[in-house]
Amino acid sequence: MSSSLSSPFRRGERPTKLLRATSSSVLMPSEVESAEKKFAVAAEMLLKRAANDRVSQLEEAERAAGETKIASLKNCLFVGHTNTDMDSIGSAIACAELFGGEATRASKLNNETVQCLKRWSLDPPPLFKDVPGYETRSVCLVDHQQRTQMAEGVREGSIKGIIDHHSLKSATVCTSSPIYVDVRPWGSACTIIAFTFLCELYRQPSKNVAGMLLSGILSDTLNLKGPTTTKMDKIMVASLSKIAAVPDINELARFQFEAKTSSLVEMTDTEIVLGDHKVFKYIPGDGSKPFLVGFGVVECVGDGPKQLLERKDGLLAEVAALKSREDKNLTLSFFAIVDVEKLASTLLLVSDVERDIAQRAFGGRVYAEGSLMDLGKRVSRKMDFIKEGIDPVLSDPDFAVPKKMLKRHSSQRDDAASPLVLDKSMGCCGKVRRDFSMSTTATTLLATVKFKRMRKKCKHDHDHDHHHPSLNQARFLPAIAVFLAAFAATKKFWEAR
Repeated sequence: MSSSLSSPFRRGERPTKLLRATSSSVLMPSEVESAEKKFAVAAEMLLKRAANDRVSQLEEAERAAGETKIASLKNCLFVGHTNTDMDSIGSAIACAELFGGEATRASKLNNETVQCLKRWSLDPPPLFKDVPGYETRSVCLVDHQQRTQMAEGVREGSIKGIIDHHSLKSATVCTSSPIYVDVRPWGSACTIIAFTFLCELYRQPSKNVAGMLLSGILSDTLNLKGPTTTKMDKIMVASLSKIAAVPDINELARFQFEAKTSSLVEMTDTEIVLGDHKVFKYIPGDGSKPFLVGFGVVECVGDGPKQLLERKDGLLAEVAALKSREDKNLTLSFFAIVDVEKLASTLLLVSDVERDIAQRAFGGRVYAEGSLMDLGKRVSRKMDFIKEGIDPVLSDPDFAVPKKMLKRHSSQRDDAASPLVLDKSMGCCGKVRRDFSMSTTATTLLATVKFKRMRKKCKHDHDHDHHHPSLNQARFLPAIAVFLAAFAATKKFWEAR
């Protein structure tokens, strides 16, 4: 390798420890300005090398590797995870420019992503299933590799690549043939793609795409202050800020976090809980049945955390509803409110089971009648809440939940889920919420089904009805259920009008 293509980093240089903010605000000059100054030379060298298009001077092996990388993902549909966020959209858009293909999204965009797309003058990618011929197109997953987080319509047989920064768990996709995989323990998927641009294929992203990559890194690393932040994240931020011509990175981070927070006021409890919600599949060490764990987070600044805690009851009801076998069928359901400025979090606890696991995992102070836990300085779902939190507890073969805690937990799983509805009376386009007014109908219908099953087991219906008046009374349940269902449907019809 020629000296002109040598590493821009000093030999033997150790990653710097993550600096902690001396101020209460994550937006005060610290990590970002430190990264800009510390890695300014490295960034300049990377940009010059990419701008000179030195690919022709690479050794044969490196050139072949680059060609293989591009060929593997050319003309793919690039799609992120459900509950789309800034990192997944930035990754998809950048991959489409780098490899040639089309960026798509798995679900509705959050306000932070919408505002960043406007700021960088880029159009929102279409939904994956809205792309003509998506069934036969090759697919590259970005920012995820779990089946439980894949976009609707993605077939595992169509997956040709994975670019991600998360751990590989039991629900990782399986393919029948080798595919392109780039999984690195960095702070964001955007970091990996920026590295591929500048350090592997020696290309510069366009200004607007560089801006999206930069926004993706700032979002996932909490402006380089989160525990998942690495030295490479800082180098890429220093490089991308020059390409995107961003004079004040802290201002950009402030813009993003405020956009994320401002939308919470208008969102329903359902939209807040499901806005950044991920499901993980666990396989117990004792060989028992696999189970699903949901963990949602909401990141905000200013008065956002306080305002969300004032809505605690509604958020708890929504988190609990996800455990219903008729909804997401989660065995465990968690939700954390993250204060991005103070770098602190609060965990919502919906039953004694979640509380017991949280105490073993985090040991935080429990208050508000056992419904809230102070998580201290933990802010990262990937690192703090999952990897160093509940993973060790749920992976312990000796772990068992005390039976006395299972009563409320079991009832939450057996409860009929209140249906999700689009309430057109809320906002300009309507808001998604749970219609808890229909929970009585759903519960009655569920009781009717259970009653019919019980009656089928009775060999002598007439005799049993005679000796058990309660069963005679229960004959009216189907009629009641039909009446309530008709009433609810009529109510929903007139509300829609």
